[in-house]
Amino acid sequence: MGLEALYRKPSLSRRQMAHRAYPYLLRDLKISRPNHVWAADITNIPMARGFMYLFAVLDWASRRVLAWRHFNTLTKPWDSIPPRRRQGVKSSGTRESRLWAR
Repeated sequence: MGLEALYRKPSLSRRQMAHRAYPYLLRDLKISRPNHVWAADITNIPMARGFMYLFAVLDWASRRVLAWRHFNTLTKPWDSIPPRRRQGVKSSGTRESRLWAR
């Protein structure tokens, strides 16, 4: 049918030469247990008027979401989230969980 979107498509996979390329530090690391490596991600969700922003912390080995939070602006400092509002973080007594719960 030849249908195509009229808006400009993102070019996220194209490398920008002005941006620095960082090495992948986990390439030779064997991730064998949960709570060994965590990842954080921020993504925007289009809404009718503007965007919502979703912040998530993931456990790399188990692929579980450890914590998440959504915001309607990126200007709010992340440190201002009180510990009781950090959804999904359970204290297991490990060093990693204590670092997040501060």
